[in-house]
Amino acid sequence: MLLQAQEVYEKEKGSDAAEVGLVLNKLGVVYTNTHQPKRALEVLARALRICESTLGVDHLQTGEVYYSLGCAHLSLRDLPVSLKLFSLASTNQSSPF
Repeated sequence: MLLQAQEVYEKEKGSDAAEVGLVLNKLGVVYTNTHQPKRALEVLARALRICESTLGVDHLQTGEVYYSLGCAHLSLRDLPVSLKLFSLASTNQSSPF
């Protein structure tokens, strides 16, 4: 379902639209939660590029991608990177964390 949403948004709004970043973030979370963290990292890296370029680093959605990336790295036991990403998420000005 998320892959279909990604295709629709990319077709209608362009491959670098903020909505695509939102869908990619959710897809990355699904990959992390289904024990596919390496695939999650690929998807979340693209989500982060889109969110930072279209919304900026202080936007709530960008903070959510930092958090999602932190979770993916945590599942790989990459603690230093996950801590850095969680820190970025928590210092994001719009972040609820």
